[in-house]
Amino acid sequence: MLNRVKHYYGAIESVCTDRGFSDKKNDAILKSQEIYNAICPKSPRQLQEKLTDPLFLSLQARRSQTEARIGIFKNIFCGKPLRSRITDYKKLSISLNVLTHNLWMLSRRAIVISKERC
Repeated sequence: MLNRVKHYYGAIESVCTDRGFSDKKNDAILKSQEIYNAICPKSPRQLQEKLTDPLFLSLQARRSQTEARIGIFKNIFCGKPLRSRITDYKKLSISLNVLTHNLWMLSRRAIVISKERC
């Protein structure tokens, strides 16, 4: 996964995930590639240590915002389950749902801005 992300997006500075990805193998890979490890540890003692690091806290907070936004998009805009079984139609459906979501977000921001001006 790291190689694919590097290929498409460039250098990786940090990796931030939930507890399911916490293991010694992943820690060693990140350390060897000099990537900041913001993976939430399974061990409560290690988690206590990590929670004193401001960078770890900021990355974990950002991750939770992103996961919440993806959950809203997946469950509300795409529907449960996504109806189409044909890949081309799924891609089209997801693209239209992304457009709808973005227009929804822009309209909400426009309302807030118009209320602030009045």
